[in-house]
Amino acid sequence: MHERVRVDLDLPAGRRMEVFRPFVATIRALIAAHLEPAGIELAAGDVLAGAERVLRRDELDELMALAALVGRPVHELILVNAYYDVVIDSIACTAVGVDAPDGPWHARNLDWEDPQGLLRRHTLVLDFVRGGAVRFTTIGWPGFVAALSGVAPGRFAVTLNAVVSGEPRVLARPTGFVLREALDRAVDFAAAVDMLRDVPVLADCLLLVTGARRGELAVIERTPLRAEVRLAENGVLAVTNDYRALDAATRDFAELGATACSRYDRAVARLAEGAPPTVPALRSILDDPAIRWEITVQQMVLRAADGTCEVWTRPAVGSD
Repeated sequence: MHERVRVDLDLPAGRRMEVFRPFVATIRALIAAHLEPAGIELAAGDVLAGAERVLRRDELDELMALAALVGRPVHELILVNAYYDVVIDSIACTAVGVDAPDGPWHARNLDWEDPQGLLRRHTLVLDFVRGGAVRFTTIGWPGFVAALSGVAPGRFAVTLNAVVSGEPRVLARPTGFVLREALDRAVDFAAAVDMLRDVPVLADCLLLVTGARRGELAVIERTPLRAEVRLAENGVLAVTNDYRALDAATRDFAELGATACSRYDRAVARLAEGAPPTVPALRSILDDPAIRWEITVQQMVLRAADGTCEVWTRPAVGSD
């Protein structure tokens, strides 16, 4: 069972980040393990200036409070939270959606290079609370306040898969903050799809969105300024790391992207078996050797109808 942390959105942005005080050493270790080896060569001033143009004031305040808490420059906390957009080649993922009479189910593997095993060991479930009730839940790590995976109870769930088109980037909000904003503000599945389809994003991405009611399943295929929505066939959807609806060339990125088709085909084949969606059945699909990777870090099953958020991590290859 992974530790859960409650982030009180009714508090001023800076004070919200006090919940991460017990994780200061972990956040410093995550920064050292991911920013330095990745060789990210972005000037601190440029990072901060860009963030000030695209992030909301409360988002900046959170990141500045985190930086002060951890004792690291604020541009490092910005880069950690925009890591997907900066180092897209080290991320892959497979996700599936399955319709059901009482609302769709949503499952995903997060595939991420994790040579020191820090992401596995320190996976954290964050409940973002308003008025004493959980507004949305994300799955991440200490100090990561954006979203790659999340569920808004009674409204929708969303997960992000990597893809690379090669189309020019624009100065826009980091993808993880776009997802978090949707989880907070979109009133339902339809509003979430509209927002995630239309808002400019910093990086290419594929977004699986499932709602709280039957038939609410969609994959939003994105480049920074363009989008296409792909709907379920026979009540199921799969997504890996290539465009299937959007007229955009998929550029292979490392070995991860090169296996997108084989993982997609296997996921579709498993979904076609027609097993009723349950946590064990979906976990079996995620654990399929043709779908799961050696670098699969997190696995999860989400369900918007009742707020289900089941998360587990895979041991690093060679670990006991």
